[in-house]
Order: sequence, then C-alpha cells, then structure tokens
Amino acid sequence: MLYTVRMRTLDLKNPFNLPVYFKETVESTMDEARTLAAAGAGHGTVIAADYQTAGRGRGGRSWRMVRGADLSFTVILRYDRDIPEALTLRAGLALSLAVEDFAPVLRGAARVKWPNDLMLLGQGWDPPGRKAAGILTEASGGAVYLGMGINLARRSFPPELAKKACSIASLAGGGGAESASSPEGAASPSERRFALLGAVLARLHEELEAPAPTRDGPARGVTSWRERLEERLYLKGRMARFVPGPPEEAAPSSLGSPVPPLIEGLVEGIGPGGELRIRPAAGGSVGGEVLSFVTGEFKVYD
Repeated sequence: MLYTVRMRTLDLKNPFNLPVYFKETVESTMDEARTLAAAGAGHGTVIAADYQTAGRGRGGRSWRMVRGADLSFTVILRYDRDIPEALTLRAGLALSLAVEDFAPVLRGAARVKWPNDLMLLGQGWDPPGRKAAGILTEASGGAVYLGMGINLARRSFPPELAKKACSIASLAGGGGAESASSPEGAASPSERRFALLGAVLARLHEELEAPAPTRDGPARGVTSWRERLEERLYLKGRMARFVPGPPEEAAPSSLGSPVPPLIEGLVEGIGPGGELRIRPAAGGSVGGEVLSFVTGEFKVYD
C-alpha cells in the first residue's frame, strides 16, 4: 500500500505517467522519496516541497531554500538493469534545457558545471557564471533518487553567496520566468515554480527515456547526450582549476590534513562515460596528455 502521509497531488503533467506529490515542509525530498519508494512508488514518481529543513547537496553540504520562492524535488527512478551512464550530467542537460524553455530570455545562458550544478551566465560577472541549481543523485534499495534544488524567485543572497549564486528571476527579470509561465506574466512564484517543474520533467523524460528524436532537431543517436552536453558545458575551452577526488576532500581540514592537489589546465570536454577531460598546463603553456576524472570539483571562486 502506497505511502499515505498527508500530501497534495499536483495537477501537473508528468510524462512518466505517475503522480507528482507536494508537501509544505519536509526534512528532505530525498528522504521523502525513499519512504515513497519503500512503499512501492514507481519509476518517475515525484515528490516536491515548499521548504526543506535539512536539504542537502553533494558531499553532505546543506542546501538552503526560501519558502514559497525556490523549487526542490526528487524523482524516483527504477532500472531493471544498469543505471544509464552519466545520469547526473544528463539530468543537468535536461535542467539547462528546461530553464531555457521556462524563461526564453535566458536562452544561451544556461550551462552545466561538471558534475552536478546549473550555472547561469551574466554580463560583467567574474567568474562568468553563478550557481542557480544543484543536482544530487543517490541510489539504494533498487531505486535511484534524483534530487534537484533550483533558485527560482529569490532576488538576493547572503553576503557569502552574493557572487557565487543567482536565481532565474534575478537574471531573467520581468521578461523571463514570469512571462514564461502565463500569458499575462502575472502568475505567483508558487505557480511559476510548478510550471518550471513541469518543464524539467518533460526534458528529463526526453533525455532519459526517449533520446531520439528530440524537440531540438532530427533523430539523434543514443549517445548524442555527450555532444549536446558539451555544447553547454561550463568552462569548456577555458583554463580552469580543478581538485580531483571526492568533494569532502576538496578542502584541507583544520586538523592538519594535506592540501589536496590542484590541477590547472584547459577543459577539453566530457568522455564517453561522463568523465571530465582536462589538458594540464605547465610552464605557462598547455600541452601533454589529456587527463580524465570521475570525481572532483572546480575551484571557481577562490
């Protein structure tokens, strides 16, 4: 029998043909999704929330929301065989496309930052992009939990995040997210976020379930996610600094642990399995063998 704790079922088209649930307050949509999955929820079931008290991101970091303004949800995915390769990156590709569907004024501004962030590009920003969303993927008990947290309608951020984060509304303004969700542009932030959720689910279904053809062109091969992702890969073709390894090792602790290695080089792109490819620089020039990484993170802001 399915989980029956009080929650709404949104009147929202889900191309996975399963419910989109909504709760006002949860500790984490990832945890709610686990409860739903344990009760039998199927592939493509969604749980969204107005507010998370213990939202989390990659490496155990916290994810803070603004009640009534942001969008947080988790999709339950079930696979009889292997999990699709580069699932998190492909979800990032879907998210970037959905944001541009939702706010057409942002077309060309949405970028996927390896391995799990959505960046928006703004004029005069240094570095050129700021984080607008994060993706977290976990797997256990025969299910994959794909969580997303999106800064939608907030207009300001605390000082420590002011030059690192942004929202869709802060960049799109009145000609973007508002007009994308209703002809009059008068929908409330709550209604706008559900419109965005619908756009994300549509693109996610295309990327994971029906990769050919897509709305962006003629039929493509099933590996086309890689080429299309590289077209919007944040920092591709630019010099960048990168720290290999799990995210919890990206910064030294106060207990005297060694400083993690830092690689500087040209971001070449994505490998066939979703690995990041960097050509290291030495002596002021770029050369040598391209290195591939399956874990790590960019050092963008410091």
